[in-house]
Amino acid sequence: MLRVTPQGKVLGVIETVVGGKSYRSPDHYLNGRIPGNYPGDEQFESRRSGGFEPMAKSIDGKTLYPMFEWPLWDAQAKAQESRMGKPYTRILELDAASQKYKDRQWKYQFEASGHIAADFQMLDANTGLVIERDDSTEGAGPNCPGEARVDCFTRPAKFKRIYKIDLSQLDSEGFVKKVAYIDLTRINNPQGLAKLGPNEAVFVLPHLGPEGLTVVDSNHIVVVNDNNFPFSSGRTIGHPDHNELTLLNIKALVDAK
Repeated sequence: MLRVTPQGKVLGVIETVVGGKSYRSPDHYLNGRIPGNYPGDEQFESRRSGGFEPMAKSIDGKTLYPMFEWPLWDAQAKAQESRMGKPYTRILELDAASQKYKDRQWKYQFEASGHIAADFQMLDANTGLVIERDDSTEGAGPNCPGEARVDCFTRPAKFKRIYKIDLSQLDSEGFVKKVAYIDLTRINNPQGLAKLGPNEAVFVLPHLGPEGLTVVDSNHIVVVNDNNFPFSSGRTIGHPDHNELTLLNIKALVDAK
């Protein structure tokens, strides 16, 4: 974590130390650059390009909740951290005033291997929203899964969800409760409000990486994709994606218990 001024001047570095344990990636500044994502050495827990992509803040602004994008490396198991065959990641807690991590942390269970956490924002003191997505599919149609063609999407968008989680409801192993979710590949659009793509009753966000969300008010969020320009092409075959801002009514998700 870096502390910077509004002008971009770096004031300092906050090391990721939780309960006396340090979390580092292969690119940690004290170690220089080491090839590979998970070198298999116990001193590196975080995957390269898999660190704090999501980070929420408390409603009062006193606490930050950095979340690892990818599962951490379990040196003893020589594999990603997982439970019952499914990987999980961790949410940490940073006190903004002291600039120190608290000992408390939460575990977030992914639905399948290869999934990542793309963003995290709080709704209130205990509940928040997490973008969980696969890292391999994009495209809204026409679809032709697995076929060697260039006139259709061979890996159509499959798993792109926003989960509501409750940090106050944990199981015996410290995993947060997943309350409910919305499927970004099947968005109800009864009034035909879409400005891009087919303006159909079921609207699709077909991008490889929906990677940002902002809470607008008590019932609405905005979701934005990372277009990885010019490499991602999920909206129109053969054309790089735009960055799209999508306003969603999530009242049903907010009300879910």
